[in-house]
Formats: sequence, C-alpha cells, structure tokens
Amino acid sequence: MLKLLDDNLPQLSEDFKGLPPDKRVDLLIKLARHVVPAALNPERLTVEQLAQLLDYIKENNPTADYDRLRAEGLIDEDDEKV
Repeated sequence: MLKLLDDNLPQLSEDFKGLPPDKRVDLLIKLARHVVPAALNPERLTVEQLAQLLDYIKENNPTADYDRLRAEGLIDEDDEKV
C-alpha cells in the first residue's frame, strides 16, 4: 500500500488540489482515522487495566481531589496521595 501511495504521490497531490474544499475536508477526516489512535474506551478495559490506569493517574496528578474521589467511591479510603 505504501509503495502504491509513494509511486503515485504527485498524481494524488494534484487530485487532492482539484477537489472542492468540502470534499478535501471529508477526505482529510477519513484519512485521519488511519493515523490518529482511537480514543480510550474505559468500558472495554479489564478491571486490572482500570486499576493500572487509576494508579497512573494518582502517581502523575498531584493535584487530584482525593477527598472527592473517596466520597464518590472512586477510590478506597486507604488510598493515599502520592
């Protein structure tokens, strides 16, 4: 696929320039889906992955409101600030 793109880049560039602006935007959005990583969907994470994510957030966010997180049941009472 990369060879096909590379071999035809000048033609693809000309074709892109010839598109109306709305079609160019549509094409760029469609292409971005193949380049930009998908957003994290927490519903697809395992309990272990969620725990790892929580640990990461706690370790890398010193301004977290731990009292609010405990009150909402998002972390255990024994979880401490890092």
